[in-house]
Amino acid sequence: MRFSSTLILASLGIFAFSSAHADVIEIQQVGLSYSPDNVDASPGDTIRFTWTGGTHTVTSGINCDAGFSNGLFFDEPLTESNPIVEITIPNDFEGELTYLCDIGQHCAAGMDGVVNVLPSKKVVIDIQQVGLSYVPNSVDANPGDIIRYTWTGGTHTVTSGINCDPSSVNGVF
Repeated sequence: MRFSSTLILASLGIFAFSSAHADVIEIQQVGLSYSPDNVDASPGDTIRFTWTGGTHTVTSGINCDAGFSNGLFFDEPLTESNPIVEITIPNDFEGELTYLCDIGQHCAAGMDGVVNVLPSKKVVIDIQQVGLSYVPNSVDANPGDIIRYTWTGGTHTVTSGINCDPSSVNGVF
């Protein structure tokens, strides 16, 4: 996405600080399995498990052995009375987040999965206020990127809007 207007750029900068880009990744319980059972995610994303029948759990863990210490990060019922379980990936987590159903022999029957948590793809774009200008005054940014403004002197603001007319609706973000 290319932004060439300083005021539109200012709008993006304020918005980037207030709302990080996060995805919701859908996983459905189907019989004695999760579908899909292997997904990629980033820190801040939400994994949404949806129930379709039976009595199950969504439990963090790596071992189908009932004596193993599972449920360290989460252990939620996935049932008719709790048909949606949402897990948000912590911002500092990276690596494999494994999960299973710890009801009876469900895990041993293949009811387990993994969320591959990839490093955050956020980019920080620096813009400096120089006199009465922003440098650079045009940047490319993607959802989730952070635009950081640096003050170098004087009295200025970073205000969203599309033109310099004070009667316009500016400052939305």
